[in-house]
Amino acid sequence: MRHILNILLLAAAAAPFVMPPNAVVSGVNAEGGWRQNGEMSLSYRQTRAQFGSRFSAAGWRHKHSVAIAKDRVVESWERGDETLTFMVWGQAPDKTGFSWGVSQTSTRPIQNKCTIKRKTEEKEQRR
Repeated sequence: MRHILNILLLAAAAAPFVMPPNAVVSGVNAEGGWRQNGEMSLSYRQTRAQFGSRFSAAGWRHKHSVAIAKDRVVESWERGDETLTFMVWGQAPDKTGFSWGVSQTSTRPIQNKCTIKRKTEEKEQRR
C-alpha cells in the first residue's frame, strides 16, 4: 500500500516537460504554487537555455520574461489553458537555482478598450 501511495505522489508531482538531465530537485509541492524547486550545476545562462528548450519541446510557448535582478528572472510560458511560471537565479558561476509551477490560464475575456472608450463617449453625449 505504501508503495502505491509513493507512486501516486510521484505521478502527481510529475513535470509537464522532461527535466534537464543535471537538474537536482530539492523540493516538491503537488498542491500548487511552486511545484518543484532545485539547482543545476550550470551557469545561469546555460540553465535558462536548457529549461527553455525543454519547455519548447513539450509544446510550451514563451510569453514574457521579467528581470528581477542581475541573473534572476521570472518567465511565463503558455500551453493550451495552462500557464507555466519559471523562476531562475544565479547562485555562483556554476550553480543556479530554479522553481516552476503550473496554473490554469484565466478564461475571462479581456474587455476591449475601444468598447470602454465608446461607452464613455456615449455617456458624455447624453449629458
